[in-house]
Amino acid sequence: MAYFIILSVILIDRFVKFLIVVNLDFYETIQVFPFFNITLIKNTGIAFSLFQGGNSHMILINSVVILFISWILYSGRQEPKILRVAYAFIIGGALSNMWDRIVYSGVIDYLDFKVWPVFNVADISISAGAILIVYNIITSYKNKKRVKDASHTF
Repeated sequence: MAYFIILSVILIDRFVKFLIVVNLDFYETIQVFPFFNITLIKNTGIAFSLFQGGNSHMILINSVVILFISWILYSGRQEPKILRVAYAFIIGGALSNMWDRIVYSGVIDYLDFKVWPVFNVADISISAGAILIVYNIITSYKNKKRVKDASHTF
């Protein structure tokens, strides 16, 4: 299942980015709705366009993160399904964004809600993976606390 998620995220993100890059010039905007634009930008920083100009450092950091999460995912450890899905979302998004960093010297972003920095499908995938990890941590803690509390009632 993880391979399918990783490949799906990469293919969807690459396809949408291809359509955007061949049809728009950088910093060109197309209004889709009053609150949403398609705006082509190149982000050389990290999430939310912070730390611009750090593209080469980000390639190194992304590589380490991808290798580490891949090791966790494929090391044979018995992780809950939700964590395997989360890791796959993160790896797929990170690989697609790293491709941009190598080919375009920055990440191609295009989803512009005007009140938030411009982002892309890979960013959504990475964020979804992070949210699933946090959700798993919270529910695991609550379950452990419930079991601990139940054991003290006797």
